[in-house]
Amino acid sequence: MKKRIVAFLFYSLLGLSGCSEKNPDKMILSGEIQGLKKGTLYLEKTKGGKLTTLDSVQVEDDGKFRLSSKEEGSEIHYISLDKHKDKTLPFFGENGNIQLRTTLDKFVLKARFSGSRNHALWDRYRQMISAFQNEKLLLIKADLEARRDQNQKKLDSVSEKSKQWLQKKIRYTANFALSNSTSEVAPFLAITELSNANIQLLDTLEKSMNPAVKKSVYGQKLTESLKQLKKEQP
Repeated sequence: MKKRIVAFLFYSLLGLSGCSEKNPDKMILSGEIQGLKKGTLYLEKTKGGKLTTLDSVQVEDDGKFRLSSKEEGSEIHYISLDKHKDKTLPFFGENGNIQLRTTLDKFVLKARFSGSRNHALWDRYRQMISAFQNEKLLLIKADLEARRDQNQKKLDSVSEKSKQWLQKKIRYTANFALSNSTSEVAPFLAITELSNANIQLLDTLEKSMNPAVKKSVYGQKLTESLKQLKKEQP
């Protein structure tokens, strides 16, 4: 009888242990915010069209923190300090350990993420695309000046340059996505930056993705978007 009780307890504990490991942390974000003596950090992501808090932690004294999520990564996440807009950082999360180092006074400018291959790729894209954004600002300025001066010739010229700028940006983004089609960054860029691209280009990108990326949140969104676009074709 005693052996049966011991065996029952043993297997019961095994069962409890199995339950506790059914949904372990999939992503851990840790690091340090220099100069932060007190505040609350929030780990968030968009779910069902709404920004949802996945974890939060009170930070005191040394600015060190640890946040975690039991959901699959491979999506854009946000870390915010006291939910202030100017103290919110987007980052490309993924399963595993990710580190953040920044300062309180330059929360956004000094932010450095490590440990996420997806974020490193996305960061590289954003750094390269910043040159395109500078060109766009110059075109906007030129357009405003032409309208002020009622210079139709200059307006036509700016309009043509804007079209060329858009096509150049699309080509760069498409090439970047195709070159990194084994990363969830590829379908993310397709649905956020390539809305003006033709269906053939998006179709090529979708077919270049491996099965894991196709099953990701952004991979599925790209597939659904393509299906809808094809339905709307004449």
